[in-house]
Amino acid sequence: MKNIIGVVLILFASMVQSADFQKNSALTIPSFEEWKQEKHAEELKRRAEQGDSNAQFNMGSLYLYKIKNKNKNNKQAVYWFRKAAEQGDKDAQETLARMYFYGLGALQNYKQAAHWFRKAGEQGNNEAQKQLGSMYVNGQGVLQDYKKGYMWFNLARYNGAETKEVFEAMTPKMTSKSINKAQSMSRVCLESNYKNCG
Repeated sequence: MKNIIGVVLILFASMVQSADFQKNSALTIPSFEEWKQEKHAEELKRRAEQGDSNAQFNMGSLYLYKIKNKNKNNKQAVYWFRKAAEQGDKDAQETLARMYFYGLGALQNYKQAAHWFRKAGEQGNNEAQKQLGSMYVNGQGVLQDYKKGYMWFNLARYNGAETKEVFEAMTPKMTSKSINKAQSMSRVCLESNYKNCG
């Protein structure tokens, strides 16, 4: 009897996995991949709630980029990115800054964006450094300051970011004295391990 039940279960399982059955059936059976993702999300949330900053960052990413075909939830993404950012996760800080910069899941707030870009930039995140440089050049969330903008772009270049076009655009707008000062500020910032960045 056990063998017959086993065979019936195997046949049913193979039928459920067939595309024809799923297409013609009102019953929706999650795929193994969907089931795995759902279980992964549950485990991830448990770890995030226990304070694991990597899990918090990943929860933010899940909410930002959708969980199991549900609509994305930018407010939840901000919540989880902030949790990880407050623990010093530089990628969460940079992502949270972008969310404030663009007004995703929170009101657009350039001061908050600059704050979090700076936090990530002080840890060597070159994308955050580039964005902060741009904010200084444009006076978004900070007082406009070409020297500080140049300094952050210079730091981003030091950390591997492509900045050639930025320097080509900025250099004609600055005096050689201002450029030298910005380069000096970059050296001081690096030598202080980002503790003294103007």
